[in-house]
Amino acid sequence: MNSLTLLAFATDKDPNFISQVDDDITPGPLLCALEQRRFDRVVILWRPRRRIQTERTVDAIHKLFPKVTVSLESVEIEDAHHHSEIWSKLRYAVRRIRTRSPQDEFSVLLGNDTAEIHTNWVLLMLSGEFPAKLLNFKPSLDSSKQTTLREVRWTNPIAKLDPGSQALILSDSGPGLYGEATIVQTGKASERIFAARSIEMAAQLAKSSTPILIQAEPGTQKTLFAAMIHQMSRRSGPLVFFNCSTVANELANGALFGEFQHGELIPGKFYIAEGGTLVLYKFHKLAGPLQLAVLQASEDGEFTPVGSKTRERCNTRICVTTELDLALEVTAGKLDAAVFRRLRGGLVRLPSLRERLVELPLLIRDEIDRVNRSQPRPKRLTNTAIAKLEGHHWPSNLSELRRVIEQAFINSESSTVESDEIEFDQSTNIDNYKTLPMPRIGKGFSIENYLRNVKSELLQIALRKSHNNQSKAARMLGITPQAVNKFLQIQKMKFKETLNKRR
Repeated sequence: MNSLTLLAFATDKDPNFISQVDDDITPGPLLCALEQRRFDRVVILWRPRRRIQTERTVDAIHKLFPKVTVSLESVEIEDAHHHSEIWSKLRYAVRRIRTRSPQDEFSVLLGNDTAEIHTNWVLLMLSGEFPAKLLNFKPSLDSSKQTTLREVRWTNPIAKLDPGSQALILSDSGPGLYGEATIVQTGKASERIFAARSIEMAAQLAKSSTPILIQAEPGTQKTLFAAMIHQMSRRSGPLVFFNCSTVANELANGALFGEFQHGELIPGKFYIAEGGTLVLYKFHKLAGPLQLAVLQASEDGEFTPVGSKTRERCNTRICVTTELDLALEVTAGKLDAAVFRRLRGGLVRLPSLRERLVELPLLIRDEIDRVNRSQPRPKRLTNTAIAKLEGHHWPSNLSELRRVIEQAFINSESSTVESDEIEFDQSTNIDNYKTLPMPRIGKGFSIENYLRNVKSELLQIALRKSHNNQSKAARMLGITPQAVNKFLQIQKMKFKETLNKRR
């Protein structure tokens, strides 16, 4: 007999969560599914950031459902809102699972995940790559009624998506922090994501059809800014995204302009974005001749697909994003000056978070409010925790701010987030680490804590740059190797203390 296997991500509602109705402890999506349906095996797809929830969920299943076999499958998704990343990693994980258990009957639990994760599960099912039942978890708002678990069904048949259609849908999805789709539909982002001057420039550029160059550090929401310009422009066509770093240069021409195969035209991004805006992020990754061809096509309003002798008309606006200073790239001989001349008229430089420190308290408040909207019970930060955030230099900008606050809410088991529960991004963009900002001095500020945090961050950066060579790190900082070793021992002790608190 085939085994009945349930696949699910461990979420912040697993294994239990606090009901908003009566403050009772309520079983989370996975425990609810096992209570209402019979399964022989559960495969928990876990992300590193959900390690604590995953461990607790496994323990709860072993205790409450001892006959159910539990296994873990690591899916290291960095951004749960990035369609193409979710698609590639989820697809690979599912293939591994099916290879190990080809005869199993699979069900997928759509728990408290992001809409992008749900979308990718649906696409995997509709494409025929992963035949499975989709189960939807929906907490009951009436405390007298049981939480529902329903199989997702469609009243009308939906045609299966061929691989080409999958790629078409997923490649058009940008990795927006707050969601480009929301910007396009409502015309609104969070009030303070962008500086007032940047929004004014967006409004001016939206009135013209000139190519746009958005130049800024990682994490400043360049793609989202492009989406806002498109919405303001009122162009009738769609907003289309293309990551120039994901396609080999010999294939990029066909991906952008289309290609004839076996007498049939496979549309490129210029076709898809007709009448709208084509956003090319990491534009500097394209080969020089193709960069010029893209800008020429937008300017002339026509292009030639690969394998065709006929030129096609188009009305597509180009918006490119890059983390490099293209003027310096021209000086260094790495970029054709003709490319920069065509883009310079629409140049926008988004300021880093370090340049917007006066707005930082408001941005922190916005992020706390946003995260609280997804929590069963609101949390707050202590004054010392807020002071710690305000004293950080934020080298990875708004993206880092969001990740740090989300992680702090996960780390904290109480309704109050303490300063020691805030862990700054270990994947710091070191190139952005230029100068330490002056801290905001006020209630909760401690000069000892501030200097301790500065020393800790500089030591971590030196260790990363020296590939954990303590002697090299010490020389970079002008201190002794013994001081570096002492720092590492203290970090290990703190890590062990944190683990003991969570157990």
